[in-house]
Amino acid sequence: MGLGENHRRALASTLSHVDRLLLRIEADCSGLGGPFSRIAADLSPAERGFVQAQVTVARARMVRAMSDLGIPMPARDVAASWSVRTALACARIALEDAAPARLRGYGALDAESARSLEGLEADIERTLERLETWVARGAARDLGARLEKLGAVPLDMGLLCLLHEITAKNGLVEFQGALESIVEHLEAGTREVAFFGRVSCGKSSLMNAILGAPVLPVGVTPVTAIPTRIEAGDAPGATIRFASGEEIEIPLDRLADYVTEAANPGNAKNVERAMVRMSSPLLPRGLVLVDTPGVGALAAAGARLSAHYLPRCDDGVVLIDASGSLAEEDVDLVQQLTISGIRAHVLLSKADLLSEADRRVFREYIGGKLKEMLSMEPPVHAVSVEGPLASLALGWFESEFLATVEHGGAPIAMSAARKLEAAREGVIAALRSGGAGESPTGQAVSGETGSATGVEADAAAREAESILAEAARAFEHITDDARGLGERTIRRAAALSSERWGEPSFSLPKVVSECLASEAREVRGAVLAEARNVRGRLQLLLEPLAASQTLTGTPLEPPAMDTMSLPELVVPECLSELRATLPAWRAWSRRSIASSLETTIREQAGKALDDAGPRFASAIRDWASRSLRRLAASVALVVEPLRAAGRPTTDAAAARESLARLLEYPVAMKDDGGRP
Repeated sequence: MGLGENHRRALASTLSHVDRLLLRIEADCSGLGGPFSRIAADLSPAERGFVQAQVTVARARMVRAMSDLGIPMPARDVAASWSVRTALACARIALEDAAPARLRGYGALDAESARSLEGLEADIERTLERLETWVARGAARDLGARLEKLGAVPLDMGLLCLLHEITAKNGLVEFQGALESIVEHLEAGTREVAFFGRVSCGKSSLMNAILGAPVLPVGVTPVTAIPTRIEAGDAPGATIRFASGEEIEIPLDRLADYVTEAANPGNAKNVERAMVRMSSPLLPRGLVLVDTPGVGALAAAGARLSAHYLPRCDDGVVLIDASGSLAEEDVDLVQQLTISGIRAHVLLSKADLLSEADRRVFREYIGGKLKEMLSMEPPVHAVSVEGPLASLALGWFESEFLATVEHGGAPIAMSAARKLEAAREGVIAALRSGGAGESPTGQAVSGETGSATGVEADAAAREAESILAEAARAFEHITDDARGLGERTIRRAAALSSERWGEPSFSLPKVVSECLASEAREVRGAVLAEARNVRGRLQLLLEPLAASQTLTGTPLEPPAMDTMSLPELVVPECLSELRATLPAWRAWSRRSIASSLETTIREQAGKALDDAGPRFASAIRDWASRSLRRLAASVALVVEPLRAAGRPTTDAAAARESLARLLEYPVAMKDDGGRP
């Protein structure tokens, strides 16, 4: 045929358009247009079958025509994942039109309605965000493929695979997060023991004593900048992985070049991970020790990396310096470990500095305060790396960790088994409430009870989003105020210096540093107060759902913000060089002295102080954003499975078959403590 290139392109475009219209016909006939479609699927099954058959014939004829005319079929050069992510981006942009600020353009909006709409918009946005994240992970993150690679693990893999299959088949995506967390734990295949504590509390020294070698750098100033993982290995050495993905091998004597604050300030070398391999009698294979940066270090990035290990480790060791006192950071550490379901061990380090009587009093004091503040009292052990008490540290480590590792890592298996059984019963409840089977009493389920649970969870999810949005605005106000911290410090320091001028102990650098620290404490205090406020509100919101969480009565884990990683203000070094002299004629009144000193401070350190505020505000803003995301994720783990309850199943027969398989699956016997 005498068709030119332009003819072929026009025909290909026309037939592609016809194919898109055929797709629309299929969707309209089957009712797949979505709940907002104006098309009513009024065709009988026979009529739908006829339409589908004719659409198939039409497509086949169009493909044959393309071949006969020598027109190549369109290349499949667009990945489905890319198309989905593009559509999601457009959907999230479109969703902005539902924001209260936009809707006020259509008329007045009362506060209660605006707050409700804000929660609704944020809830849908969060769902789309989770979908985008899931698609972006790619096939390598597929849960089914990961299950196949696990091999032999101390867990009922049959049940895990069955739950993965059933949740995927019945659209119970709300349970995928819980199943994935179990798989991630099993993939690691190790028991991680992370050591936490304030700066210079003795973490690295204690770990060196346990390992029997000076592997980790120690010092009296903030030392550790990067969490360092130590595991058993035949050849001593370390692997340093950078954020770029590059890895290098180094000898142990060069470890300090990459993991210390002195050699790698603020992680300027972009180290992502440091893994040490060594041979030690007290370090069996399968056990990993993690040395984390000190809480309260000026290196805020290091503190954030410490927080990263809180939900990942299997055991958390919190060291409290015997030469100091119990601080808010210590309590936060124990609290967040407990909230994350991680066993917390509390150690009184440097115990050789106290007499035996004082050690006993201090231990009782710490235990009592933890019980008073957290309603729990973990055992407190006194340890030291000096003198005869060094044996206590080794004895504690052997009894608390080595015995359980040698018995197959029972704590890890029990934790995973509890989560798996909770997921099983949650899926059963969701299938039943969706009308797939019978109630535990053997009566038919109408779906009303489950629907109520689902409705309550939906309302809780939207209310949680409103609370999180209000918290985000509160943190934004705090950080905006923190930007002016430097200017307030200058005025405050000048006024205070004018009062102390002439005193023998007066020091301008000291006064300015004190005022700067005071301003920073006020900002941190406001942040911590808001963190406690948002946590308390979420707890009150979620507590009524606790009884419905699972049939096992698994307690609701209260959400918390990682206050241990709250950034500290970085004090400008130039403050130590401040110098002030006043001529006699300027020292006749406090106002005159204050004015002169304000000028002096501004000239010598004004730029550094002006920069300190915005940097501090930016660090807190980043912390708040990450913390609120983490808080939202912890709320989702509680609420999302409950939202599946009462949602009608798309295939009732498949749901009934899935429910029967789960009910017939043998349940593992439970020990005296009620744990599988």
